[in-house]
Amino acid sequence: GGRPMRLYRTGDLVQWNDKGEIEFLGRIDSQVKIRGFRVELSEIESAIARMEGVGNVCVVARTDIGKNGSKTLIAYIEPKPGTAQDALTPDRLKAHAASILPDYMVPCRYVTVATIPLSPSGKVDRKAIEKFPPPGPETAPCGNAHEGEYLAPEGPLEAFLAETWQDLLDAPRVGATDDFFKLGGNSLSAAQLISALRKKIPMVPTAVRDLYDTKTLRNLGVRIQEECRLNHVPLDCLDEEGAGKTHTTRQLGTAAVSQWTRWAVWTIQLIVLTIMGGSAAAWTGVGIYMTSMLLEDYTLSYLLVTFPMFAFGSFAMYLVTAAFLKWLILGNLQEGEHPLWGWFYLRWWIAHTIGMPAGIFASTPIAPVVLRLFGSKVGRNVHIASTLVSGYDLLEIEDDVVVNVGARVSCVEVEDGKLKLSRVHLGRGSVLGMRSCVKHGASMEDGATLGDLAVLMPGQTVPAHHRFEGAPAAVAVVDAEGGHPEITHPANSDSHTNLAEHKQVGVLVQLAFTVGFLLASYGLSVVLMAPITFGIWVTITYGFVISIIFAPAFVIAGLTALFTFTVILKWLTVGRIREGSYPLYGWFYLRWLMNYTIQQITTVVCHQFYSTMFTRSYFNMLGAKLGRRVEISDAREWTPDMLDIGDDCFVADFVGLGGWRVGHDRHMTLKKVVLKERTFLGNNACVPGGSHFGESVLLGVMSLAPPPALSSTPHTSWLGSPPLPLPHPA
Repeated sequence: GGRPMRLYRTGDLVQWNDKGEIEFLGRIDSQVKIRGFRVELSEIESAIARMEGVGNVCVVARTDIGKNGSKTLIAYIEPKPGTAQDALTPDRLKAHAASILPDYMVPCRYVTVATIPLSPSGKVDRKAIEKFPPPGPETAPCGNAHEGEYLAPEGPLEAFLAETWQDLLDAPRVGATDDFFKLGGNSLSAAQLISALRKKIPMVPTAVRDLYDTKTLRNLGVRIQEECRLNHVPLDCLDEEGAGKTHTTRQLGTAAVSQWTRWAVWTIQLIVLTIMGGSAAAWTGVGIYMTSMLLEDYTLSYLLVTFPMFAFGSFAMYLVTAAFLKWLILGNLQEGEHPLWGWFYLRWWIAHTIGMPAGIFASTPIAPVVLRLFGSKVGRNVHIASTLVSGYDLLEIEDDVVVNVGARVSCVEVEDGKLKLSRVHLGRGSVLGMRSCVKHGASMEDGATLGDLAVLMPGQTVPAHHRFEGAPAAVAVVDAEGGHPEITHPANSDSHTNLAEHKQVGVLVQLAFTVGFLLASYGLSVVLMAPITFGIWVTITYGFVISIIFAPAFVIAGLTALFTFTVILKWLTVGRIREGSYPLYGWFYLRWLMNYTIQQITTVVCHQFYSTMFTRSYFNMLGAKLGRRVEISDAREWTPDMLDIGDDCFVADFVGLGGWRVGHDRHMTLKKVVLKERTFLGNNACVPGGSHFGESVLLGVMSLAPPPALSSTPHTSWLGSPPLPLPHPA
């Protein structure tokens, strides 16, 4: 025989079915998973059983405690005969368990029962215990952090926090010195608490990390008040009638439009969508008809060259039409609030649906020009690398502003049944980080910086030459272990002189870059449209039936040609890309942008290609370094040579993987992203260039990569923006 295989005893109860598949039925032992930790219930029972007066004990994991539906450990205690009633209180039982067990293994509820149910064989009957009704709040230990007397919450903020804690944790009462986590809170309920707080105080700059730092209700209240004071966030909504006012506002916003108006608006929206869809189909038909007519008199090669001209002309017509309709329908957009499904909302919706195609020209000097065409006030020397900048007349961007890739700037928000329009102002020399967000009514003063994945809330302002980070954004804190500085100092007079000189030269450079970008786009269009044109030619020459028969072959050949062209273009035009800083709108930047554009188009058009065995090979052919069994579900903003990913890593949906950064010096900086073995990046995570992850590191959903000095530590987990370290699952 061959070499014997090593088998592992996992503790799973399984069976083979008729199809030869293994079906999971449960566990042989009492192991459960609590918030990512593998927990042996028998180990917890053994620890509690050591307490004097405990006769028998059974610990189960229930999902019907509190509002979050997560598993909660419940200990059922059978006292020994003669044990005093107050000897086994929830507080004493938890104190005993906490002295032996780690935090995640300490039960949150302690239920005293007369008898623990037993099976016919004399063992504890867990299934019978799991059918017990959910334990009430009286079974929860006191959450007092100082183990002292109960202190009632004071003031509207503490009262609101106490009420929210009671609701989330199903606690009998919450005092000012109670510890959130001693009451049974965890990372999920902490996120729910912060979400409830943000609904009550929309601009509150408090994050989950603040709860982990403060723990007690009073300390959290003090932290919230201090952060709101520093960020000029009012707390007026926390008066005694706050909840009633909020409810009334929502009801008025929803009921401001009659049902007949809603039906009329919905009908017109349907008509507009039908017209837009029909126009697109008709224009496509015109293109196909023109192609068929030209093929009767001209060669296929001639058509391949001229067909992109039709596409360019179509886009130019769309751009002019969209701008004309914006001014015709909306005119000069003003600040204000309008009822949802009202007539003004309909006008805004039509203009918004038709679109403002500035995003197509992201990272080029054309983007600011398109924004001006639609009414935005955009200064000189502005660089916009994001496709998510909009606002029409309400957007004010002064000179020398940089909007990095993935940043979102929006002057509009639908909230409380209203369409809210507020001006957004970006001061001279301000910089928006990768995937940051500036909401309606927010502003950045001269020289201000918004960090990566930071969210500037409505009405919030970043003072001049300050840096804000986090979601919601707050003044950046100096981090001795490699974080960002608190203040971005203003440039001196010499640097302003140099910047002015750069502008004078930059006009010609930007003009030359624009011409080069358009020529490169035209060449790429010829290649991208070749499969479509060829398919039309086959249909006309050989008939519709033949084209249908060979359609799968055409698709495979077209995709193969597209991927091959992308790889060849990359190595012929830029070769191996090195880490470094490159002048904006320079020769390298033009070649790099051309390749980045075609690579992103390829992966969007061929989106099903992600999460397949071909992803790794394609990335490696482009210059990336991806190890074995690497799975990339949907990465964005990547430069292949900047990726160094170890074996068994997983990149989830819409992860910003690397990107690039443009700063005050008008240079594009590229840095590598290094992921060691078995690293996991969650959905919508932001991983800027220069990030370095150690082995088995987890970055949560919508989270920012920590500085390399922190994330390079193996077996760590991070969540949020700014990133908060979490206990790593066993």
